[in-house]
Amino acid sequence: MQRAWHNYRRTLREHFKTVGGAGDLTKAKGKPYEGVSESDWEYICNCWSDPSYLQKALKNAESCKKRKWISRNGSKSTARHHISRGVELNAHVGHIETWRLRHWHPERGWVSVEAESKYEEMMELRREKSPEDLTDKQILEKVLGRESVRLFGWGRSPTGSKRSKGDSNIPTYTQLMDRVGELSGTVEMMKKLLIEKNIMPPMSHVPSDHCSVPLNRGSSSIDRGQHVDGFEYSTSEYDNIV
Repeated sequence: MQRAWHNYRRTLREHFKTVGGAGDLTKAKGKPYEGVSESDWEYICNCWSDPSYLQKALKNAESCKKRKWISRNGSKSTARHHISRGVELNAHVGHIETWRLRHWHPERGWVSVEAESKYEEMMELRREKSPEDLTDKQILEKVLGRESVRLFGWGRSPTGSKRSKGDSNIPTYTQLMDRVGELSGTVEMMKKLLIEKNIMPPMSHVPSDHCSVPLNRGSSSIDRGQHVDGFEYSTSEYDNIV
């Protein structure tokens, strides 16, 4: 479902740019994508023209340009691929091999020279230290950088002075529940769009009121200053908005 939603969202995004985009919002609103109601399309246009969304998308696009290599993860994080291999996240070994598999192709080889160099550096450390003295995850942190986004999902190894710093950034229960509410709303919106486009069958049960966020929001139900769930925060595709 996630992949279908991403593909459909990309199609909507390309249409939005073609018919005017954020630069000519009035024109864009007047040409909704086929199968999307006028009210839904207006809502989507407002999402993608929101200043906070544009700023986040631009920042992510710039970060993407600075990447030295890409992975073969697809929609899953390296940590999820690691678990799929049947290896525990807190195991002493296995992490380096998972990382290699996500950055090396059996036919095309390494995704970049930089990735190959990093792997060789990891293996040199692996040969020098035993897993008990230096785990695979610690080697990844050492080679890629402990704060590296490429380690997202692994969970950083606690060490001395860094422990208190990391603990201070742990979200509170209220913050986590707020995020759950946001994600639940996004999922319901995705389901509604996918069902309307016949990409997925209708649900066999009625979703609960407290977790559903309808997509069809007219001017009477949306505050102009309201943040846009699912569009403001979903900028991982690094849309080219320049």
